Amino acid sequence: MAAEDKQALLNALNKSLYDKLTGKDVDLVTNELLSVLTVFDVKQREPTDKTTDTEELLKAFLDAKRAEGKSENTIEHYRYLIKRLMAATNASVNEVTVYHLRSYLTSEKERGMGDKTLQGYRWVYSSFFGWLFKESLISRNPCANLGSVKCRKEKKRAFSETDLEKIREACHLLRDKALVNFLLSTGCRVSEVCGLNIEDLDFSTMEVHVLGKGNKERVVYMDFVTVLHLRKYLESRKDNNPALFVSERQPTRLTDGGIQESMRKLGRRADVEKVYPHRFRHTFATILAQRGMPIQEISVLMGHEDISTTMKYIDISQASIKNNLRRYA
Repeated sequence: MAAEDKQALLNALNKSLYDKLTGKDVDLVTNELLSVLTVFDVKQREPTDKTTDTEELLKAFLDAKRAEGKSENTIEHYRYLIKRLMAATNASVNEVTVYHLRSYLTSEKERGMGDKTLQGYRWVYSSFFGWLFKESLISRNPCANLGSVKCRKEKKRAFSETDLEKIREACHLLRDKALVNFLLSTGCRVSEVCGLNIEDLDFSTMEVHVLGKGNKERVVYMDFVTVLHLRKYLESRKDNNPALFVSERQPTRLTDGGIQESMRKLGRRADVEKVYPHRFRHTFATILAQRGMPIQEISVLMGHEDISTTMKYIDISQASIKNNLRRYA
């Protein structure tokens, strides 16, 4: 064993035991170790490249998620959050501890991050480190003792009929009027709308073939008003872009961010609070439930595997409960 390697080992041992044992005990342990090392050939391990280590393990994790059928949007979301964590901790994947994670989540909360968002972060990190541990790529799972983030449950409110009418009147573009009606009549996710092409629509049957989460296909349906506004919008376009919805200034496929921004502008013009694409999905489910459609069928239209997920989308008012109670009691 080289002298420098031996000294490095002793220094590391002394540093580790300094706060745990008395100086006399540390000397005793050190002397015993020196006598034992005379018959062993021990070499100091070369430091690993933290960046390379992290990149390789992250790639393995993302490849596994891709093989499970996760969408590219979800894959990129995982990549972004994990890279942010690793940059903040300045540690390799094998070095990350529960204390790193708690410190990072606390700092994000202090920056104004909401509890629900932080819970989403925690879920991603738990998935990442849990998978690495299960695959024996790390020796311990730092998320094993990481508690969940307590979130206040906020009831998602559907748009009222008055809200919807104000939003429709605020649509100055044929595209926005078609988009609002499409979101409301199909209940599609914003990511699904972004990926739709004109050829995915069948106006004769009023069907739309959607590629949803996990690359699962399903059929949703348009109403007559939506078909009318879509035809007017598509007839007004002069471009050859196959996308169903394109941006206003140039004929490029409308993105998630573009739809979000369009809805925010509509909300301001209509003087309606919290106008965003996903709220139309809540409204879609709520309207169908109020009209008596079985929850199982609503779940199929929304692309949910679990009916309990669909139930979270339905805004049942106390007035409705009271009226139905009088009918059935």
